[in-house]
Amino acid sequence: VPSLHAIAIMLRQAPDAPAPPKTYEDALRSALRGWDIKGSGQSGWQCSRGNDRLADEGERVRAKNGSPAEVEGMFAVARAKNWQSMAFQRQ
Repeated sequence: VPSLHAIAIMLRQAPDAPAPPKTYEDALRSALRGWDIKGSGQSGWQCSRGNDRLADEGERVRAKNGSPAEVEGMFAVARAKNWQSMAFQRQ
């Protein structure tokens, strides 16, 4: 049975393990692969893929159409932000 130290070294050296994101922007880009992402933390993030649009406004994420891809994107943003829960609101 390997020691905890040996296990930690094996995990750290795993070749296929991706490095954790360093910034929220890195986490967002990783969560929304294939989406075009523009903006910044101060002005918000505008994310698009085809006809799908998301606006990350800090404490709120808006979807343009409510398409399945946008809802999946909203959940991906929530995971990138480490949110524990979400509430949906129709506007």
